[in-house]
Amino acid sequence: MGIIAVGVALGVVAERRVLDSAADELIAPPDNAPPVFSIDEEQFGSSIPIAIRVTWRRPKLEVPLSVGIVTSVDGAGSTPVDSSLTPIAKIAQTPILAAVGGLPWYRDVQPGDTGTDVEELQAALSAMGALDPSDVDGEFGPRTLRAVRRLYEQNGSVFDGVLRLGTVLFLPDGSQPVVESLVVGETSPPTLEVRLPSGDAASLTGLVGRVPGLKPGLGVFVDGSNRKFVVSSVTEVDGEFELALDLGDCGSPCVARLSPPSDESSVISGELELEPPTTGLAAPVSALFVDADGQRYLVSESGERVDVNVVRFRDGLALVENPRGEIKRGDRFRISPGES
Repeated sequence: MGIIAVGVALGVVAERRVLDSAADELIAPPDNAPPVFSIDEEQFGSSIPIAIRVTWRRPKLEVPLSVGIVTSVDGAGSTPVDSSLTPIAKIAQTPILAAVGGLPWYRDVQPGDTGTDVEELQAALSAMGALDPSDVDGEFGPRTLRAVRRLYEQNGSVFDGVLRLGTVLFLPDGSQPVVESLVVGETSPPTLEVRLPSGDAASLTGLVGRVPGLKPGLGVFVDGSNRKFVVSSVTEVDGEFELALDLGDCGSPCVARLSPPSDESSVISGELELEPPTTGLAAPVSALFVDADGQRYLVSESGERVDVNVVRFRDGLALVENPRGEIKRGDRFRISPGES
């Protein structure tokens, strides 16, 4: 099926012309032959610029934190924790230590205590070379006490005999304490936010005013990406419209290249495709004729009728289907004398 574009203004009704001899489908040219044109290709489509809001959902948990005046904040809090007890801050000159562990602490721990939490502490001390693996037995004995004292001394503090709740944080592997909430000289919050490694999830939302034709299935291009995202839903909010975009098989990694994960939403530019682009052949407005039955057609330079079906209008042009594929780029057709 041939695709042809013919000049017709959107909303303008073409002049009706009926063949004198429908049997042979020929129109004899008048004495003063009408002007002709050569059909050429054009691209039809419609799009508008829109804003795209990028929002990240960042999995997190909160763990108990020792409350007091923050006396220092360590840069180690900006990286994921590992198996070693690493200081992330000091509260009232007491180091806040974080390591990978499966059991969040729920009590103060001191010499003589036994349990899984003590064993977790010993495993972290052993991972950093402060305690022999054979001493990882779940009992807070003299060797464990010596290892803790040395760890405190290395961090410029003195161990007072009790590891208080909120001073040792055992966290999921790869998680990251958010130390931005700890401000030197101010009182620490009762809990510390910890960002989990389970994966940040992004969402893209198109923001647009009242535009005719908004519906699911429209395409959206986002600056910085050659992918077309698809509108999955349209929601009206206070007279404006929010277009939820389907991330497809790419998901959050694609979004991260456009706008890195952040606790704050950001806005980037995009383009909403109201009508997908289609390539056809273009002609002036006056090339379109309509017979008594409402069938549109073109008239070749020699007077031959060629039936067409109009598919789309744009800026004085019409995209049409030619069922028999009789028209090709460069063919010459008449322009109505009344429109020349």
